[in-house]
Amino acid sequence: MVVERQQLNEGKTKIIWSDLTQPFQVVIESKNDITAGDGVKHDQLENKRELANEVTCNCFELLETNGIKTHYVSRESDHSFRAHKAVMVPIECVARRVATGSYLKRNPHTEEGERFDPLVVEFFFKDDSLHDPLIVHDFVRRKVLFFQPKVPMKKGFMMESPLDNPSSTFKMLQQLREFVVRVFEVLEKAWAKQDVQLVDLKIECGYIGGVTEHLVVADVIDNDSWRIWPQGDKAQEKSKQVYRDAKDSSPETMAKLVKNYAWVANATSNFLD
Repeated sequence: MVVERQQLNEGKTKIIWSDLTQPFQVVIESKNDITAGDGVKHDQLENKRELANEVTCNCFELLETNGIKTHYVSRESDHSFRAHKAVMVPIECVARRVATGSYLKRNPHTEEGERFDPLVVEFFFKDDSLHDPLIVHDFVRRKVLFFQPKVPMKKGFMMESPLDNPSSTFKMLQQLREFVVRVFEVLEKAWAKQDVQLVDLKIECGYIGGVTEHLVVADVIDNDSWRIWPQGDKAQEKSKQVYRDAKDSSPETMAKLVKNYAWVANATSNFLD
């Protein structure tokens, strides 16, 4: 049977399709595109769409098995999966176990490799034109403060906007924070069984079923969503960070990336064992 679909949206690395036979579901199709710097750096990575879909499905199935709700329904093909429609929260939620990356740029007094216990959780406003700024909620002044993500916070203030409903916002942020920590800890434990340190994790969340209390992990969780260090060694990084740090897109660099992405897809296939 041919499924009737319409394209709803296309981003840098995936396409979202409606399913006219299932009005409350979508099909999320991964692409071979790999990007960095808000799309400034852009290449095609062989088999990335299949590998990204494999990782996402493995992660969502692991989370569901551990009682954490996601929008995931089922695998649709080797490069797509079916999901419940979700009203997305326009925030990227980042949990950090180890200090590295942009965190060091915002907090230059912190030593790379410092371990956070409890986890550090940060929120970034999804806006490519603003380069996804860090957001801090000032509940005393009823303001939302925006900071450049890669500049020391003392120098990185960008702007502020009114906070219309502090009570509701505080409740949502607390819910998001607790949810992100639970997600991180499940994935961290799964990686630890393979002697891999989950360094940090970026996820997006949403609400499904028209009920705002029904928070789920949405979008995708793939090799672009985290930093992972086998044996806790940064030099063995397997994630998209290798692409971000690469000086070029030579055949050698791209071949290394394909190997890394395949390694991660294979490793996550063991999550439920």
